[in-house]
Amino acid sequence: MNRSPYWDIVKGIGILAIVIGHTGLAHRFLYLFHVALFFFITGFLYNEKKYAGNPWGYFAARVRGVWPRYMVYTAFFALIHNFCVTHGIYRDQPIYSLPQILGSIFTSVTFQCPEPLHGALWFVPVWITSAALFGGCVWAGNALSAKFNRAPSANDCAPARDRAETCSDFAAEKPAKLRCCASLSAGIFAMFFGLLGLLLAAGAVTLPLNMHAAALAVPLYWMAWMVQKYRPDYRKFMFLPGWIVSGVFLEIMQRIGCRVNIAVLNIPGVLYYLFSLVGAYHVLSLADFLEKHRLLRPLSNMMAAFGKYSFDIMALHFAVFKMIDLLYCRLILHASPDGLSSLPVGFHFLTPVYIVAGVLIPTLSGTVLDQIKKKYH
Repeated sequence: MNRSPYWDIVKGIGILAIVIGHTGLAHRFLYLFHVALFFFITGFLYNEKKYAGNPWGYFAARVRGVWPRYMVYTAFFALIHNFCVTHGIYRDQPIYSLPQILGSIFTSVTFQCPEPLHGALWFVPVWITSAALFGGCVWAGNALSAKFNRAPSANDCAPARDRAETCSDFAAEKPAKLRCCASLSAGIFAMFFGLLGLLLAAGAVTLPLNMHAAALAVPLYWMAWMVQKYRPDYRKFMFLPGWIVSGVFLEIMQRIGCRVNIAVLNIPGVLYYLFSLVGAYHVLSLADFLEKHRLLRPLSNMMAAFGKYSFDIMALHFAVFKMIDLLYCRLILHASPDGLSSLPVGFHFLTPVYIVAGVLIPTLSGTVLDQIKKKYH
């Protein structure tokens, strides 16, 4: 049985939104939800059977899934550092010696790449940490629920008999009640982290590796997980009019001045969660529409490919933007204007080129890395 490409399409739309937002096009609209979408996706795809009792295993799985490719790309950024300095892409940056290049590479081992082109990869340690915190919430919720919901004794069965129920009936109901209690307990822990994140944002308190953003994201994982657990038929609520209405709502919100940028603590309080959920619905509805219509199959397949290589696109699109700027300056302008060193883009009229190249070149890179991996495994 073929796996549905639905969630790859969702991720593809999400990563395309990130690339478009970084060009400056519709960025106020897209920033309301584009990062939060990936927290929602991870929460929805959480494997409770595999990881509910093993939060450290969940953390390890998240690291194992991204660390090798993260190191490949950040090592590449370190190796081209001197090229970027000598060609005007970096301003006020030193020329690296060999030890400094190696130092830059090894700094990335702990997800702290110092290279300017790593830009969008600030998200990676936040995603790993927030996922780990969510896994811990699920584990703690199960542990707390198990402690306060022990197996019934004879006395426990008495109220059930009074209601013309047997002890076996009560015991049969217990697992479902236990699961519900565990889910709610996990939600309480998740909301605690969300409140912590909101307080840090309100106080403009930044933590290393943007950990304030990790705390803020945990409730989104839990909300998505609740949809997975209790509304497996969620796609019946996804339709084109809903996509339009949610998009109009988000556009109105950005027009009246609502802004989201979790990397710099620009958070509109609890409205952050509303915008995130509406944005997730907006993208999920569009993905549902694309997958269900045959005439749109080429577009949905393309989005699925982008989704499959969303990490590669996240990692490389800044570098692609700057290579486009460099080519424009060298081949067309024959000069090095200030725009060349502006991150993430230098010339907004090149936005269509940025978008197309910003997703296609990293997708090609990811495909090549996959082929190399297959060859040597």
